[in-house]
Amino acid sequence: MDAPYSHRDFRRPTFRGPVDEGIRELIVKRGEAYHGFSYPHSPLDVVGWDGAVYPFAFPILAFQPG
Repeated sequence: MDAPYSHRDFRRPTFRGPVDEGIRELIVKRGEAYHGFSYPHSPLDVVGWDGAVYPFAFPILAFQPG
């Protein structure tokens, strides 16, 4: 009764898959020189994991205390 949220505020997370932003060019600075590279695929197609797996999602932007 004291919590500003209820069980209805939590939901199951949905997997949306990787998103291709269309970035194909990469600029790297080494020393005082800049080098440009172009890739046929996106260089950002990696998956990050912070070491935590939660079976629920709490959308903080949609949270409205009642």
